Amino acid sequence: MATTTKTIDSLMPNSSSSLSPRLLDHVLSVMWLFLCTSLVSRKPHYIHVFYSFAVSWLVAGILLLLLRRLNKQRNTSSTFHASHRNAVTVQHGIAVIALSISLFVQTSSSPSHCYSILAGYLAFDHWFVALKKLHKPLRRTVQDAVTLTCSVILLANLTTERATSTSSSTTTVTADYQDNAWLVVAAYLVYDLVQHWQSLWLHLEANASPTIKCFDDESIDSATSCNVSAPSPSILADKLLATKDTNGKPVSDSNNNNTWIIHGVAYRLDDYVDKHPGGKEAILLGQSRDCTALFESYHPFSKSHVQVLNKYRVDKNSTLASENDTVPPRDEFYATLAQKVQAKLRCHHIDPMRDRVATTQRTLYYGVVALCVIVCGYAHCKGSIWGSFLFAVFGWLLGALGHDAGHYCVSHVPWINDAGVWAMSLLCNPMLWQHQHTYAHHSHTNDFYKDPDMHHFETLLRVHRRFQRKNIHSWQQHWLYVMFAYMFVVFGTCFYIPWGMLQDGASLYGMVQWTDKSRPLRYFGFVAHVIAYVGIIMVLPYFVHATWLSAWAAVTVHVSTSGLIFAIFSQINHLNEASLDLSEKQDFSSDPKRQKLLAESWAAQQIETSNNFASQSTLWHFLSNGLNYQIEHHLFPGLNHCHLHLIAPVVKETCKEFGVTYKCYDTWSEIMQATLDWLHQLAIEEDAQEAASAIKID
Repeated sequence: MATTTKTIDSLMPNSSSSLSPRLLDHVLSVMWLFLCTSLVSRKPHYIHVFYSFAVSWLVAGILLLLLRRLNKQRNTSSTFHASHRNAVTVQHGIAVIALSISLFVQTSSSPSHCYSILAGYLAFDHWFVALKKLHKPLRRTVQDAVTLTCSVILLANLTTERATSTSSSTTTVTADYQDNAWLVVAAYLVYDLVQHWQSLWLHLEANASPTIKCFDDESIDSATSCNVSAPSPSILADKLLATKDTNGKPVSDSNNNNTWIIHGVAYRLDDYVDKHPGGKEAILLGQSRDCTALFESYHPFSKSHVQVLNKYRVDKNSTLASENDTVPPRDEFYATLAQKVQAKLRCHHIDPMRDRVATTQRTLYYGVVALCVIVCGYAHCKGSIWGSFLFAVFGWLLGALGHDAGHYCVSHVPWINDAGVWAMSLLCNPMLWQHQHTYAHHSHTNDFYKDPDMHHFETLLRVHRRFQRKNIHSWQQHWLYVMFAYMFVVFGTCFYIPWGMLQDGASLYGMVQWTDKSRPLRYFGFVAHVIAYVGIIMVLPYFVHATWLSAWAAVTVHVSTSGLIFAIFSQINHLNEASLDLSEKQDFSSDPKRQKLLAESWAAQQIETSNNFASQSTLWHFLSNGLNYQIEHHLFPGLNHCHLHLIAPVVKETCKEFGVTYKCYDTWSEIMQATLDWLHQLAIEEDAQEAASAIKID
């Protein structure tokens, strides 16, 4: 039991050590209070919003006072614990929601009072949580935020006095709008009332028996083991513990937070950060972590970096490598690849150091796509559904600039790359992208314990055998369900996952440390993107479209289109049986030379876990943002995508020479089908734990 508790605690977010979630609550509270203030200033007859807000605070104060006196009468601690505050919020929520329902029934002909009470209460709830430092589950925070925003939108567009209508047609539209709106609000109020009762029941159970907290704010008995559905119940936890010291910190952080670990050796590069030719952000990405893959893959055509690095070695006799990790030897396969690729580029009069960045033609392409994004973005903001659709399409194409900039290969000027990565803003959070993709995914491709891309879909899709199989995963044998799940990809990367990082305040899935959280400008950029994405993509349409239905359609079209395009061009490059099953089965054939190569060579692992497709097609290269050369991109991420087609034949030839499997599908449909076949297989296949249990029983 002690082992289980330690495992869970090591994976739990340490909210007390970071102020980021609390700061986010304050920011959101101010934002939504500003929305309500703007509404009342435009339509004074909605002063009931502030009445509800003020009365909510009054009732909360009375309940707090009563509970304090009740605690004193019971001789309990004078300290007012957070659990009691949560109880007050729940009890007060029940009272307010019940009042809203009763008032709504009495005023169904004019539901504006009901909307006002709901908006005022939710504004109070956010301020109460922020100022009283309460804990509220992410699910409830998102739900309240969306509901409050929708309430303000409804109030802003609702005309309560039909006599003020200037024409009979306006009156008819307003009446229809009211008739539809009150059904939506009534359904939400009933649902919210059930949620409050459920929360109260869980709170009472928590007081009856000691509990521990697990993922997704689930309360369970402390005498039982925590069944973490993802990422991987106990396997991932044990693996993460293996890379931590006795204080629970990552091994690479245990001696000094200002060290860079390369091939198991510690280096202190603080004095070199401002001198780094690739810019400070590129070198800071490897701080306080093992950055061996970053170091090698971004310096494949030069050896001068090794001489510079030796000057900053902490101790020539020391190593910060874990006992469970082996210091990798020199990758001879990668050295041979780099040598041949360098020669190939020079044959095309391309200097691999000077000309590795975007060409003039590539730069002009960036500019044309950026102009299209601006035009379509303007149409989106003016209330055009077609504008919202094209905003998503060109947002994906602009991602080519963001992707290249994220790998520092748009320009030799560092600040241009730092600014260019924001071109990813319509596809993901740019600040998170650097840690999630540039570092973690490229360093540990398809590693279940280190690649965060393996864990984005666990709610809807099972992409790896180590994930526990759930009932919902049986649906992924149908391609329509897979497409439905893909619609939420960009919503996850732009909002849900970054919000989870802010709530955690420390890491992504417990495997990628958020080293930027102590840098104010980077942190501000992280939060600003979350707020801007929600505001421009999901809230603004409700203020510029004629009806809430068309606004909802615009939001849905944009989010789902972005998600689909992003998924069908990015996920197919790694998620299939040939790329994932290799590391799971460790079936390297009977050739000991090949087995040794795949076990020791980072480059060989990158090739065997990646896939190319339609490599001869200019159209697919354009539509996929160059991701059809995924193998070459993973081997040489610092080489702009416009050069990858030149080196592909050399990479393929070298793979054949060393016995490494180079996978290239002839068409996009073939590689897409391979991904669907893999998901279909996992939909009907029992998970690893079930299989192990069945073997023991037999």
